[in-house]
Amino acid sequence: MIRTPRGVEMGEVLRPVNPRLRTLLSDTTQGQILRAATEEDDRNARKHTARATSLIAELPYALDAEILLDGRTIVLQLVGSQDHEPVISLAESNGLSLWIEQLGRPAESHSCGSGGCGSSGGCGSGGCGSGCGGEVSDVRSYFTALRERMDDHRRVKLL
Repeated sequence: MIRTPRGVEMGEVLRPVNPRLRTLLSDTTQGQILRAATEEDDRNARKHTARATSLIAELPYALDAEILLDGRTIVLQLVGSQDHEPVISLAESNGLSLWIEQLGRPAESHSCGSGGCGSSGGCGSGGCGSGCGGEVSDVRSYFTALRERMDDHRRVKLL
């Protein structure tokens, strides 16, 4: 179990940190290891994951969601600059604090400059057909499959 700026969550120690790695990660690592996860923590994490998945099912643009182990904080991963009112209403109506993580580039950088995307600019990748921007539904299915693989992976105890 770890405490991060987002709250208390499950974590996994991937490897010991050597001095060189510590220097490279000094600006990106935050948090504290609290204790080893218990079976009850695993059950709560699965329960919160199912609840989060259910809550965002009707949102057209949320890619993934997590309810942290406090049961009071929902973290939504979004792409683009959509109207956040439905997300805010969802959190409020369910008594949850909201943490939004923007995963995509700003809306203005999604165009390829061909005129077909609806804005000017260029991504330099050879046009819209070459992956200048992804459809939210494609990205959502990718993250859903990734979440399922992560849930199937057996967690390593911290202590």
